[in-house]
Amino acid sequence: MGANGSGKTRLGTWIEFESEHTERVRRISAQKSLAIPPSVSSIAVDRARTALLYGYGDFNVNDTGLRFAYRRDHRWGQKPAISPLNDFEQLMTYLFSDANETNARYMEEVENEKELRIEPPETKLRATKRVWEGVLPHRTLKIGGGKVETRIVIEPGTDGSLYNASEMSDGERVVFYLIGQALSAPENGIIVVDEPELHLHRSIQARLWDVIEAERSDCLFVYLTHDLDFAASRIAATKVWLEGYDGVSWDWHEVEDAEGIPEQLYLEILGGRKPVLFCEGDKGGLDYFLFQKAYPGCTVAPCGNAYGVVQATRSFAAFEHLHNHACRGIVDRDFRDHAEVEWLKGMGVYVLAHSEIENVLLSEEVLRAVAEHLSLTDDFSKLLSQAENIVFREMARDREALVSSITASKVEQRLKNFDAKARGRAGLRAALGSLTSSVDVDAIYDETAAEVDRVIDGRDYAQALRLYNNKGLLGKIEPLFGFARKGMPELVKRLAAKEEGAILSALRGQLPKSDI
Repeated sequence: MGANGSGKTRLGTWIEFESEHTERVRRISAQKSLAIPPSVSSIAVDRARTALLYGYGDFNVNDTGLRFAYRRDHRWGQKPAISPLNDFEQLMTYLFSDANETNARYMEEVENEKELRIEPPETKLRATKRVWEGVLPHRTLKIGGGKVETRIVIEPGTDGSLYNASEMSDGERVVFYLIGQALSAPENGIIVVDEPELHLHRSIQARLWDVIEAERSDCLFVYLTHDLDFAASRIAATKVWLEGYDGVSWDWHEVEDAEGIPEQLYLEILGGRKPVLFCEGDKGGLDYFLFQKAYPGCTVAPCGNAYGVVQATRSFAAFEHLHNHACRGIVDRDFRDHAEVEWLKGMGVYVLAHSEIENVLLSEEVLRAVAEHLSLTDDFSKLLSQAENIVFREMARDREALVSSITASKVEQRLKNFDAKARGRAGLRAALGSLTSSVDVDAIYDETAAEVDRVIDGRDYAQALRLYNNKGLLGKIEPLFGFARKGMPELVKRLAAKEEGAILSALRGQLPKSDI
């Protein structure tokens, strides 16, 4: 795995031409012609195989020097690292020639053993058809007369129109090509595939290569890719990160499994060269988008929930000796108290000053920037007052639920202090009794209620946004600024995407300051 320019193709070329296993290597270039000839003629199978492997069929294959030279000069046009492959016709010729040779031997065997029933062998061409139809069940292949035709399957038992393989889509052609190349590779060979995902729809990438690997279980597969979804799909594979190539050697590391970090996420981070910021949500979420713009010097990696952020930050930091990437996390405030905020800070996890990311958009600074963009500056004081009224009205209405939720969160946090080192029945019972007696629910509730009332009565807007976790607030305040539902977040995202201006400045002012 590696980014563009990290030397993946050069490594594949080295494996083919300079490794000690060069005679076993079958390399499939990322750049290849997908033009299928309408038909081919069979030739002697040895000649067809030689033409496929070396680009030329009429030379003494026992001459090692000639094999090397023809593979470099004829198959790769003297530029094995950059020349596109154009061997679809050679592949088709070999598959048909091999089929004819295999069928002829079978017929001769049947003639000589008339008393016995001999099962017909599966040729490479028939195996290609079988695998192709398994990967693309909405199509079938008709093979005969030196040509391949494709038929659309309308429904089980009903066939549609028939068209020549030369009219296949790029996806259909590359599936045929890849299967045929893999089945034609040397026995116990090494199959090197540059960009195995190219021209393939994501829905079939993993399935296709799973089937091909099963068909050629005798071979070692080496994939060169920057597609991390595909890399993550190779479950049992050894994964190597190519960090760079200086023209002579590669800077590479074997990727270790990082407990607490999803493998795909781990691979994605390794592909970058920037510090890492783990966040809540997913790639389609508001958190991810805004943090990308607010922290342009970081690779932002969503981890789902706060627990995932904390685990990923701790786990990834433990591997810093391998990847040399600084990392931090960022989570919503939710109901965290000062002690928990400081504890998380010690682990490199920032905590928002707002209950959740949506409340950042309701801060006075961001609302002011929105009003300026909409030319509502003269009315801003009134609009802000109306927004505050909505927040405090909703907060007062939800007071009991809010106080209970905050209290429950505090109680849950304190119950995590159980003495797990206690031993014996009596010791464990004593530890539990000590813990529960130290948790005064009434006192916690009264203290929380007083804090909530203080915020409401004092109309402390900033503290209200810190405490009150109501995702519906934004939808209630948007109409004040003339927005339909979800219109305000979309405007903020559009303006933040410009990477300059008042909106982005206001957002950065509400988010934790980065120290990476």
